[in-house]
Amino acid sequence: MKEVKGNNKNRNRIIVAFGIIMLLFVALSVRLGWIQIINADFYAQKALKQQTIDSSVSALRGEIVDCNGQQLAASVTKNTIWVRPSSVKKNGKDAANIEVNARAEAATLAAILDLNADDVYSTITSDKTLVKVKKYVDAVTADKVRSEKLVGIEIVEDSTRSYPFGNFASHIVGFTNDDNVGQNGLEAYYEDYLSGTNGRYITRKDKNSSSLIYASSKYYDAQDGYTLVTTIDEHIQYIVEEQIDKYKESTGASRVICLVMDPKTAAIKA
Repeated sequence: MKEVKGNNKNRNRIIVAFGIIMLLFVALSVRLGWIQIINADFYAQKALKQQTIDSSVSALRGEIVDCNGQQLAASVTKNTIWVRPSSVKKNGKDAANIEVNARAEAATLAAILDLNADDVYSTITSDKTLVKVKKYVDAVTADKVRSEKLVGIEIVEDSTRSYPFGNFASHIVGFTNDDNVGQNGLEAYYEDYLSGTNGRYITRKDKNSSSLIYASSKYYDAQDGYTLVTTIDEHIQYIVEEQIDKYKESTGASRVICLVMDPKTAAIKA
C-alpha cells in the first residue's frame, strides 16, 4: 500500500514538473513569436543599425564660370578626419594600457594635423559615436594619417569652396558657409542646381565599430552639381571694378554703380 502511494506521489511530481516545463515552453514560444513575427521589422532595423556603418559621400558643388569658361567659383577636394571613440576606448588589454594607447594616438594625430594633443585626446575618447577631428585636410596630410593605421580613424573625401580671384565679383558670385551651402549671390539663388546630391557608402562593422574588409558593402555615387555659366565677362568685370574704385576715390562719392550690357543681346557683362 505504501509503495502505491509512493508511486502516485512521484507520478504527481512528474506531472507537475512536466506541466511547468510546458508552460515555460509555451511562454517562450509566445515571446519568440512576439519578437520574430510581431516586432520583426523593429528588431531587424535595430540589428542592421548595429552591424553597419552608413557614411555620407559629399557631392562636388558645381562651378560658376564667366561667359568664356573662366572659373569664378570652384570646389576643391579635401579630406575630413573622423574618429569612433568606442574603438579607441577598447584598444588595450586593461584600463592602463588603453589610456597609454589613446594618449599615443592623440599625440600622433596632433603632430600630423597641427592640433593640441590634449584637445585631440578629449575628442577621440568622447562619449559620442562618431566625432570629427579635423576637416579640409589636404591629400598629403590625409595619407600620413592613413599610413599610421590608427584605431577608430576614418577618412572621408570632402570638398570646400574656392574663389580663384578672391573677392573679385563677390557681390555677384556670393559665397557659401562652412557646410558648403550658398548664402548670398548666385551661390544662394542657384543652390538647388549647384549643390548636387550626396552619395552613401554602407559597409559592415565589427564589435569595435571598425569596417570589415571582406564584408559586403554598397556604394551609391554622389551626383555632382551643375556648372553655372554666367554672361559676366571676367575681363570687362575687372576693368569696371578698377574704374569704379578710381572714380569713387577721385570724386569722394559714397556709392558708385555701373552696369555693362551687350547692346545686341542685353546680356549683362559686368
